Amino acid sequence: MTLAQLGPLKGDAPPVPMLASPPPLAHYLVENPWPVIAGLGLAGVVALILMQRRDRLKDGLKALAAALALAAAVFAAATLITTQRETLADRTRAAATLAAAANTTDLRDLLTDRAYVRAFGPIPMPRGREDLLNTVRSTLGGSYIVKDLKIGPVRAVIDGPNVARSQVRVWATLGGEQALYNAPIGAWFRLGWTRDGAGPWRITDITVLQLDGLGANPSPND
Repeated sequence: MTLAQLGPLKGDAPPVPMLASPPPLAHYLVENPWPVIAGLGLAGVVALILMQRRDRLKDGLKALAAALALAAAVFAAATLITTQRETLADRTRAAATLAAAANTTDLRDLLTDRAYVRAFGPIPMPRGREDLLNTVRSTLGGSYIVKDLKIGPVRAVIDGPNVARSQVRVWATLGGEQALYNAPIGAWFRLGWTRDGAGPWRITDITVLQLDGLGANPSPND
């Protein structure tokens, strides 16, 4: 497949099926605490100002101290606790980075023996870890060298004790013989994950949900 076969690049990706949002409580207290921390800090400042206007500066300072203490507690919890969704997001970003660099040595450790790709159109669909790694070498390590990669936010869901999925959108600017466009090509990917007990999460399958120029996968769950 060449870039010419992709046709004109599209600025906006077509809609793709999205994974469920994470539980709000865990997400905003542990995974993304900054809105809560900022809100607590702002609430403390507002309380101080209002109390000061009522000649209750001491009470205002107590309210500010309490708000800052809560904000510090939230920050500490977020720093000390790593959820499985955060781990999956980190491993998803690592997989994208390693694949784009054609670093099959380290990418191997993220794949199960039977890892495969589910795609559409002319996109290769290797089956098994060795076939997948060989495809990465011959494409991203050959005709489709990635000179720049941008990784969007990662969403992850835990489907069971040892089963999970993650989803990410990436933008790759190609170099080499396929650098017909000096512009990033976007794509959506969904990754299936498994692990043995408390072992590391590894990829079972990779689904190409969308690719700029080709559109969306008509059968993303087949």
